[in-house]
Formats: sequence, C-alpha cells, structure tokens
Amino acid sequence: MRTLDFILDRFERWTIGISFLACLILLTVSVASRYLLRWPLSFSDELSTYLFILMSYLGASAAVRNDTELRVDALAEALPKWRKGLDVVVHLARMIAAALFIYLGCQFVAVEWEFKAVTPILEIPFTIINGMLPLFGVMLVLRTVLRLNQLWRKE
Repeated sequence: MRTLDFILDRFERWTIGISFLACLILLTVSVASRYLLRWPLSFSDELSTYLFILMSYLGASAAVRNDTELRVDALAEALPKWRKGLDVVVHLARMIAAALFIYLGCQFVAVEWEFKAVTPILEIPFTIINGMLPLFGVMLVLRTVLRLNQLWRKE
C-alpha cells in the first residue's frame, strides 16, 4: 500500500507542478505577445485550459490523500462517536462518484473515438481530453481505498 501511495503521490505532484509551470509560461508568453507584439497566440489559451482541468482533477485526488477536501463537518462534530461511520459513508459515496467518472468517462471517450473529434486549434483528439475523466476516477478509487485502509488501521 505504501508503494502505491508513493507512486500516486509522485505522479500527482510532478504532473501538477509541470502543468502549472507550463500554464504560467504559456499565459505569460501569450499576454506578452498580445500586448507587446500585437500578435495574439490562440493555442496557448486552449492548451492552458486543458492543463488547468488536469491540475484540478489531480488536485482533487491529492486532497483525498491529505484529507483536505472540502466538506461540512457539522454532523461529525455533533456526533463524535459516529465519526468513523460517517467517514466510511463519505468514502463509499466518493467510490460511487469515482465509478461514475470511470463509466461515463469511458462512454465519452468511446463517442469521441467514433467521431474522431479534435480540439479546434491544436487538433488534439478529444479522446485524450476526455480520457482524463476515467483516469481521475481510477485515481479517486485508489486514493479512497488507501484512505479506507488508513481508517481501518486506526481502530
């Protein structure tokens, strides 16, 4: 389990870091080109949008690892004896959401594969863009399994 956690952690950190750096460089060059050279770059906006989506998905997965996702703890605070049971319910709900990401994401990928659709400017196949959905679902499942394992070990 530690090896899986280590691999996921490194993948998330490096991918988020590289994506953030690429977005920063792309948008800086785009703004400089637009205002200094009067020559707007159209590809940088599209690519930075897709990188931002990737960072958001990976950031959500990393938030599960660090137990920093957004949630309302009012019920858990009011009923501290039920905390562990409520945590299990939250994890199971996340597993259902992850299963939907995987299932529906694969359907989106299949549709885009059939139509061979590409992005407007960079002509990236939409199968790659929509492939982020099932990837996120798988990472969410793995992160949730790791969190449930940690939860059971705390007993």
